[in-house]
Amino acid sequence: AGLDPKDSCKVTTTGNITLSGTQTIDGVSVSAGDRILAKDQTTASENGIYICSADAWTRSTDMAVGSDAAGNNMFIEEGTVNADLSFVCVSNKGSAVVGNRWCNN
Repeated sequence: AGLDPKDSCKVTTTGNITLSGTQTIDGVSVSAGDRILAKDQTTASENGIYICSADAWTRSTDMAVGSDAAGNNMFIEEGTVNADLSFVCVSNKGSAVVGNRWCNN
């Protein structure tokens, strides 16, 4: 089916966020070590899966900068708006390079 499944994320964004520190996203408090899908950043190249930290967040190793996100698929575990939803990057292969461009969900 062309899907590249990734581990689930605790939550996903509903708007632009600061990619550092613990915070509340989609009504859920996130803690260090949680996987977060940032999909609504004002700067689209910042979108992707991150690991929450008390300091600056890092990108997850399964969606690292330079990788092609086309077909990436992940489920969202919690959230007021996005709980139990699945997100797929539906951009064409090569047009959703993490850190450069982002995909259409």
